[in-house]
Amino acid sequence: LGLDRALRDHLDDRERLLLCALYWLSPWSLHFAAFLWAPNWVFLFGVVHLWTAFRQRRRATFADSFLHVLVIGAVFQFHGSFLLLAVISLLLFLRGYIKVNWAGAISAATTLFLSMLPWMLLAAQNPLVRPGGEGFLGRGFIVVHPILKGAAYWFRYPSMWFRYSALDF
Repeated sequence: LGLDRALRDHLDDRERLLLCALYWLSPWSLHFAAFLWAPNWVFLFGVVHLWTAFRQRRRATFADSFLHVLVIGAVFQFHGSFLLLAVISLLLFLRGYIKVNWAGAISAATTLFLSMLPWMLLAAQNPLVRPGGEGFLGRGFIVVHPILKGAAYWFRYPSMWFRYSALDF
């Protein structure tokens, strides 16, 4: 519903219906819709990101900028694909496609920092709670495997390929 609402001024009824069918019947959605895990939540936050970006095209309000930055920070807290939302937002801003209310953006960044402060204090005292275990900051940019794995997802999930064949059932 959120995606439909965000795009209703840009697509006609038939195009929105087709998008709805393709979105709900995508291999990712069909395969992973039976349970909740972190990547499934990225779609919801992505829709909110799109909606706030569309609203900030004409004018920047405190609420839109606050929600836009809050969405990026919320995804940061549970999934690495936050980087995609952050880069898209940066490019939209640099090209002049979206406007930013700086009070809203700074308020959201402060809220996010305060929400992560207890975890940062715990991670400073107990290194076992840090993600990656033996890893180090920026390891994903240096080690090639995570980058190749992420690039493979771009081809794998949009395709009509399924992991299980009919013989496996």
